[in-house]
Amino acid sequence: MHLDSADLDRPASLTLWESGPTAPKAVEPHSYGSLRLALAEARRALAEDDATPWITTDSGLILTPGWLRAHFARMAMPRWKERTASGAVAARAPLEAALRQRPREAAPPPG
Repeated sequence: MHLDSADLDRPASLTLWESGPTAPKAVEPHSYGSLRLALAEARRALAEDDATPWITTDSGLILTPGWLRAHFARMAMPRWKERTASGAVAARAPLEAALRQRPREAAPPPG
């Protein structure tokens, strides 16, 4: 699932499911003016571990708690690690390691 910058500026609904024996059996979603605001509240809920967030975007995408956790973890890691984790850079790593280990050939003598 891919979100673009336009998605981030569109409205979204956030449903926070509380946990525990006294938690309500049904909850109503809260509307946010942008997905950015809903994501910020979902991040807070996950950090405080007081509720399980589900987001529905204006375009109909449903962002599950698992997707949200993975998204926030990706956002927390440096960009080079993100590229390595996704495989974009990792595929080149064995070749680059092999090139570093290969002895350099001496330049041919001039002339």
